[in-house]
Amino acid sequence: MPPSVTPEDRVLVLCLGDTALLRELAKAYALVGMGAPEAVQAARRALADLANVMFVQGNRNDIPWQDRWFTLILVEGDLESTPEMARVLAEGGRIAAIA
Repeated sequence: MPPSVTPEDRVLVLCLGDTALLRELAKAYALVGMGAPEAVQAARRALADLANVMFVQGNRNDIPWQDRWFTLILVEGDLESTPEMARVLAEGGRIAAIA
């Protein structure tokens, strides 16, 4: 699990390829997973039994969410942030890379 994550965190996951990781994260945290339409459909099928995971279509340059909502954004690959990521990240929030 990412360090310093609490059950109160509002977590956005910007990678849906690793559904095993999403399942592990969802054991402890409510998640919003975001990705391309195909990735969202596959993740919904793989994790249909989990009630605390929501999936939306989008990418790090177009996040369909309100300003300053997420306290943690998990990104697959590089940590290059975008204005959209900054917009939805709460004050004091964190961005972390996952492998």
